[in-house]
Amino acid sequence: MRTDIRDALESGCSVEPPVGLRFGQAKPMRRNSIARVRAILFAVLQELPDDMTVSELRSEIDINSVQEECS
Repeated sequence: MRTDIRDALESGCSVEPPVGLRFGQAKPMRRNSIARVRAILFAVLQELPDDMTVSELRSEIDINSVQEECS
């Protein structure tokens, strides 16, 4: 995986949801809230090169997933 993409993904790992989203009612909840996914995605996208397309990002992630499965 390209270094700039890995750095962007690692940056997204440090994102925390707002405090009010951590606790909910006693019912089944989504594993990740929309707000959390949006915050992580936004953090990752901020770190990517400006000229990178979504297609390039998907290709890099697909390539890396295949390489990890083969390892």
